Amino acid sequence: LDMGVCAVAIPNHEVRQVFELDIMTKLRRNVADALAITTALLTRDPAAFKAAIGKFLKESDDIANNAAFPELIVQKAVVPPVIDGKLDDACWKVAPPRTFVNARDLKDTKPPYKTEARVVWDAGRGVVFGFWCEEPATAAMHKGPVGNTWHNDVVEIFMDCSGEALGNWYQLIVDANGRWRKHVDGLRWEPKDIVAKTFIGDGYWTAEVLVPFDELKGFPDVKLPTTSANGVAWQGNLIRWRVGDLYLPKAERVPGSTNCWSRLNTRGNHYNKDTSAF
Repeated sequence: LDMGVCAVAIPNHEVRQVFELDIMTKLRRNVADALAITTALLTRDPAAFKAAIGKFLKESDDIANNAAFPELIVQKAVVPPVIDGKLDDACWKVAPPRTFVNARDLKDTKPPYKTEARVVWDAGRGVVFGFWCEEPATAAMHKGPVGNTWHNDVVEIFMDCSGEALGNWYQLIVDANGRWRKHVDGLRWEPKDIVAKTFIGDGYWTAEVLVPFDELKGFPDVKLPTTSANGVAWQGNLIRWRVGDLYLPKAERVPGSTNCWSRLNTRGNHYNKDTSAF
């Protein structure tokens, strides 16, 4: 877990970036030197500045020592789910749900639209991610053209299947049509057999995403489960971007409609590797 997080406090906002441990060691030394030099010059609000630096250093230590990673238990499915996007299989009824938090509003952790995630694994196939997304404007959800993924209603999966934060991160983006794209922050990855299906219901939409173990075997230092008693630990994050009816004229939208970026755990700026969720 040789990673740290840089959290720079700005009023009502926070910018995060993940660095390797050797960089964090140098950065910590530079921060100490800078504090020694500039403390006397900080006349506007030195207490706030010191508090922000202290928060940054503590969060860095927590990430590096695995103290900031809540568990997301991935159960083995006795009967594997049918990948149809509906989340009506027996395994989803017993898999513990995890509710997302607001990714960008640091004052309010509860997002305006609820999102839940469940994850199970099937020894014969792979790991299956299930998402339930509250959506009051399902008829107007923006599904967009292929290649426009980040402008559509989407869910995202970040994975480090080594569980060691080695710097190789793999991302899947699935839109409300069930189309998926991948993004790589590390070694090359060319998956071909990802299966993603979605279902749009009354006031919600759901998604099921199967990532076959065969697609993960090329990851560096990958750890794959074999039995329930022989569990493995991964790291990653799960994310939702809500667009809904925002492409409609304002008069035609659901009252109070807004975009929303929510995640399994981490908060602050979304331009990071999203490594500290589980």
